[in-house]
Amino acid sequence: MAMISSAPMAIDSRPLAGAGRVEDTINLLGHAARSIVRVASKIAERPTEEICRKAGIPLLLAPSIKARLDLDWSDPKQEALGIQMLEQQVSSQQQRVDRHIDDVVEQPLRPYLDAITQVRDRDLETAEDGTVRVRQGVAPDRRIFIEDAEMRHGRKTHEENDEVISARTSTRME
Repeated sequence: MAMISSAPMAIDSRPLAGAGRVEDTINLLGHAARSIVRVASKIAERPTEEICRKAGIPLLLAPSIKARLDLDWSDPKQEALGIQMLEQQVSSQQQRVDRHIDDVVEQPLRPYLDAITQVRDRDLETAEDGTVRVRQGVAPDRRIFIEDAEMRHGRKTHEENDEVISARTSTRME
């Protein structure tokens, strides 16, 4: 017999595919960087943890970049700090790829390297003091998902199905 608890529950739902699958700039950069690590790990036959450490991108060792940074994302100064830290680590990763991976091996990494360049060009800007920040406003052709460069606003065309596939999780708050 199932027991019903009076303990509060936290419930979260996140879209995995479809119209609701939109990533913010931080998650776009993190998703592309993680994909580079995953592919490089397979090519080099090395653990992803080793690839992350050698590439200078320890943020990817955590399941969530935002949680790993442990910042108050509602505070603009802390958000700017988080973006700076991620941008520095993604840059370190790209420099390592440029220095250590030849053109043949780079091919499977190319879509993710291009995605990082595209997200940087469209979503980020350099402030007068040299810091990187998220650009205000939304580019009309903003990339919203790393695995599908053509997807815009949750779908490729108006005719496509807007079905959303979501993962739901719950945690007992005790």
